[in-house]
Amino acid sequence: IMNSWVKLKRTFIVIDTCRINIYAAIVTISAALLLEIVLLAMILQLVNEIKHGMVNSSTATKKYQARAV
Repeated sequence: IMNSWVKLKRTFIVIDTCRINIYAAIVTISAALLLEIVLLAMILQLVNEIKHGMVNSSTATKKYQARAV
């Protein structure tokens, strides 16, 4: 008898989709900007190393870098 009440009970979940869409957009844009900044920093570091050579590298590494370029 107790189970019949639970089975017949309707449950509603009310979700404000506008707020969820705004939060999802903020999270998505923030993640994309973070990845873009990291990628840009890596590219700038690579360009800097190619232009100026690897300052802190060993002589063997510098030799291999000179051969590669």
